[in-house]
Amino acid sequence: MPQHHDLISTLQSSKFFIANYLISRCRGLRVLRIDLDDSTEDNKLLDLASLPNFRFIFSKLEKLEIQYDICCDNWRHSIDMISLFATKLSICSRNIQHISIVDKNFRDISSRLSPYVCEAFWQLIKVQTNLITLEVHEFWHPERSELFYNVLESQARSLRHLSISHISQFHLLLPTLTSCTNLETLEFQTVPDTNMETLLYTKDSTSQLSIKKLLCYDIKGDPKIHRLTLGIIIFMTNQHLRELYLPIEIRPELLDVICQYCPNLVNLHLVLTTPLLLKILPYISTLPLKSLALFDKDKLSFSIELIQQVAQSFPSTLCNLEINFLMTSQGLQYFLGNCKGSLKKLVIHNKTMNDQYLAVVTRYARVKRSLKKFKYDGKFSEEMLDNARVWIPKIENI
Repeated sequence: MPQHHDLISTLQSSKFFIANYLISRCRGLRVLRIDLDDSTEDNKLLDLASLPNFRFIFSKLEKLEIQYDICCDNWRHSIDMISLFATKLSICSRNIQHISIVDKNFRDISSRLSPYVCEAFWQLIKVQTNLITLEVHEFWHPERSELFYNVLESQARSLRHLSISHISQFHLLLPTLTSCTNLETLEFQTVPDTNMETLLYTKDSTSQLSIKKLLCYDIKGDPKIHRLTLGIIIFMTNQHLRELYLPIEIRPELLDVICQYCPNLVNLHLVLTTPLLLKILPYISTLPLKSLALFDKDKLSFSIELIQQVAQSFPSTLCNLEINFLMTSQGLQYFLGNCKGSLKKLVIHNKTMNDQYLAVVTRYARVKRSLKKFKYDGKFSEEMLDNARVWIPKIENI
């Protein structure tokens, strides 16, 4: 069917008119999400700075999310308009508790924003009186990192959750982290690089961090440097850490740091080779764990002896378990039978699972009366799933 460009243009204009009409009639908006992508083709929708009654609309804003895409043709013009909005917002809205500024396709230094755009975003962050959550990547040039960390330090008393990625000046981040006395969650989408020479001469690596939750999702670059970065952060938590999420391969040196400086973990997520998995078992048995995710990178088939050794090392406090261990249905039955606690949630990554495995899990749920959620890879028959749902309220495919 041929496209009628006049009709499409009319519908597009109508959409923008309605959107602008609705937002201009808002009072005391609390949450705003701006998503700039290929569908953003008209500047009218983006011209938030020119809205009438701007102060009445945005003065009570509590959560602001800005997502842009450098792969879009018009992204520079769009982000310029958003920077004008941020400048105006910093004048009238100072109680934003959650700010997120993220490039969905950040790649390298060519993706950095213009200095005046960075300054507009920094000023918006700086003037907030009760900023609790901040999510950013390094959208500024590395040479200007100190300016950002000065801004970040202005929120040291209120900040509780910091998610930051692609940073290139880790040694400048450390003093800021030590000043954030109420920071509970530190999240890296990518583990930051470390300037070894500079780090050796900074006193901040011997200070303490207040964080209780550390999450790192990806490693890019030299694994040795990243292990040092994570090791320093874990060391600086001074046994405060309660949750550690590292879905990246752990090496022996970092594992030693974890075992020595994390005696109070409640939630733990690790990816290990089989030898390191065996090495960490005595440590796991001493933890007050509620949630545990262990992934065997080698994906070797587990013998009965290994199954028993692993299962018996889990503490009785454990409620949520996620594994990718390769074992037979009989092995799974032996594994669950040797777990001390009563699991409430079980996640198994094993695409070879069939009805026999589900029968084992159902039997466990019927006996323990504790299992509330089961997530799985593999294929089960509808008849077996219906029977399992009698004892397990939530069953989901991964």
